Amino acid sequence: MSQIAARIRALREQAFFSQQRLSKTLGIAQSSLCRYETGETEPSAAVLLKYADFFDGLHIRPNR
Repeated sequence: MSQIAARIRALREQAFFSQQRLSKTLGIAQSSLCRYETGETEPSAAVLLKYADFFDGLHIRPNR
């Protein structure tokens, strides 16, 4: 699993969001979110910005 994949998953879990809920909130397909979290594909810069904006608004940072 890539570092990006691990952080994306950690952020989602820290926010207590399901994949379905987060994908709907971000406006992306749940299948895409699943592939990002498993490292199968990398999110685009636009999707990473959606993640950053959303989680920054919640004041959630990934655990290291």
